[in-house]
Amino acid sequence: MDQIAISRQVQCCVLLRNLALTDKRITTSRSRLARQREIVEELERGGCDSVSARKALTSFETVHSWQVADRDRLIESLSQG
Repeated sequence: MDQIAISRQVQCCVLLRNLALTDKRITTSRSRLARQREIVEELERGGCDSVSARKALTSFETVHSWQVADRDRLIESLSQG
């Protein structure tokens, strides 16, 4: 094997590892989003102030969208070989 082939293999392994980590983060993020939505609903149903909970939800949604974009970028990099 030449150095270029080895370098590509290493790069692919790194991308796959990063993809696995990103998928794990996305799964955790989905759970966090679901729970935060429940919190907002519970607060509003109880007539309580939900401003802080909604701000947290918005932050979680932003982070989640970044994670999904990162995953998509990794998949694109892997497909380009």
